Amino acid sequence: MKSKIIGIVISSFLVALLLTSLAMPGLVQAMGMGQTAQTNFCGDNDQNSSGFQSGKQMTQEQIRERIMEMCQIGLQRRLFGPIEYDNGTVTGFFIKFNFNESTGTITNYSVRYGNEMLRVFDNIEVSDFTAKNVKVVGSIFVASDETHRIIAHNNPTALLHVMTNSSAEISIAIPEDFKIEQINSNNTCLDTIYRITKDDFVGAIGISNGTASFEENEEGTYLHVSGNDTHLFFRMRPYFQETGLSMHAHLMNAVIEGRICAEIRVMVHNGDAIYDAQIYDHRYTLRIVSAVQNRVTLQVASEQHEGRLFLFVLDNDTINVSNQLRVKLDGNDVVRANSMSEILNATGTSTSDARYYGFEIDGLQYLLVYVPHFSEHTIEISSLSASSGIPLTWIAVAVIGIGAVVIAAAVLVKGGRKQ
Repeated sequence: MKSKIIGIVISSFLVALLLTSLAMPGLVQAMGMGQTAQTNFCGDNDQNSSGFQSGKQMTQEQIRERIMEMCQIGLQRRLFGPIEYDNGTVTGFFIKFNFNESTGTITNYSVRYGNEMLRVFDNIEVSDFTAKNVKVVGSIFVASDETHRIIAHNNPTALLHVMTNSSAEISIAIPEDFKIEQINSNNTCLDTIYRITKDDFVGAIGISNGTASFEENEEGTYLHVSGNDTHLFFRMRPYFQETGLSMHAHLMNAVIEGRICAEIRVMVHNGDAIYDAQIYDHRYTLRIVSAVQNRVTLQVASEQHEGRLFLFVLDNDTINVSNQLRVKLDGNDVVRANSMSEILNATGTSTSDARYYGFEIDGLQYLLVYVPHFSEHTIEISSLSASSGIPLTWIAVAVIGIGAVVIAAAVLVKGGRKQ
């Protein structure tokens, strides 16, 4: 095998490994990594990340420009948008806030609410958090150290994740004009769920492996969370001039109830693809395998046995809904549900119980796929007019792990058999 490596920005270990593989081509294969691992540094778990895919050879600068261009197109289609970070200020169309790297504190977390930005949290403090890695990649903001991680998604859900790998205290200050209340749920992953509202705004805070308590004083209302290996997320119901509020309400409730375990936003444009993945139940993982026009394939896995829903959000250029859709689970055709109610309440544990249901909101295609049981599965979504296409390899835009954020967006490896 002959490998050509163009423009690498990656950890010193992987640099050494790749350089060694040039001198000893069989080494990477012998270590079980293979060519795919050289081009995909997302590892086994792409959860809460952003990725870019292209079959073209590009320089590092060309990749950056293309990612920015595609994020701008994604913004026009209301899928996701580019995000900027400058001197402690995080700015996107859907989210905006300030971040203190020394204390790991978020202040003035604001979200897109119609034509305005609405401040949802005055501040979010995480104990003993000094951000050592702060990155903005594609549509996400990431800050982390060895035991803490904050991830914010610049998309219509304004999703915010706070995760710890040790004992930690999380304190959230909520503006006085918001109402927050604990709600009962059948969610088996989250210990506590709160609904936060103001006028037509609806959001939810989900907490796993943490004990929550309220404090009210002259300064306002505080939600305190303490625990080990705590996962906390905030998600809002997208709000665009009252478009699709009923459907968005159903989806929001399905997230709260733990029915939807992940949401994946994918866009294909001129042969390139970009995605924004967000996990609501950390016990489930996903990996985007490939995305070409009219076909998206991913792998999902979990040690849990309960069936779960995956939500895909796609634009018309990615999946042409004027043609008949086909959804497959492990190569078997999935039956279309007759209604939103049927898919949201789907049950069963055999492959024949798998279902899907699609609908449109404001020019975007929303597709729910019910996977009835778990180990590891492949989901394929395609239009019957889809061409065979050439499977492309994902170039990792972000590798997110506790204690490390590795940016590999500038890596392209092309392999071929030496004649």
